[in-house]
Order: sequence, then structure tokens, then C-alpha cells
Amino acid sequence: MKSKRNPVNRQGPRNLQCMHYRTCLDHAVRKGWPRWRCSECAYKSILEPHDAVRTVHDANVCYELPSHLPGQAWSRY
Repeated sequence: MKSKRNPVNRQGPRNLQCMHYRTCLDHAVRKGWPRWRCSECAYKSILEPHDAVRTVHDANVCYELPSHLPGQAWSRY
């Protein structure tokens, strides 16, 4: 059986290096939780994020930014 993420609506430690951190954070926000923790999750010990930024040996690196950023954020560039 495949392990599932399991954020809990309680104050406590969170694993910032987990590949599911962003998904769990979105879940907590949708539920309106003021805090959450990873203590009951199968992924609580993962030490490297799934989508980590890799080392690139190219001087012309481009990153995609979220489309929901406000337009005024780009007005000075």
C-alpha cells in the first residue's frame, strides 16, 4: 500500500524538506488551520525536497514564476 501524507491540525514541528510540504500547506490553508504539524505523517523524516533546485552550469537560467503574482510586482523592471 502506498503511504499517504497526513498533516495534523495541531502546533508542532513541520518537515520543510518534505516533497509534500507545499501540498500539506495548501491543505492546511484550505481547512483554515492556524497551525499544523507532520508528526503523524509517513513522510515526516524525508530530508530532501522532491522539487529541489538543482545545480545548473548555464549562465542563462530561466525560472517560471506563478501567474498569480500581482502585476505591480513587475512594474519596476
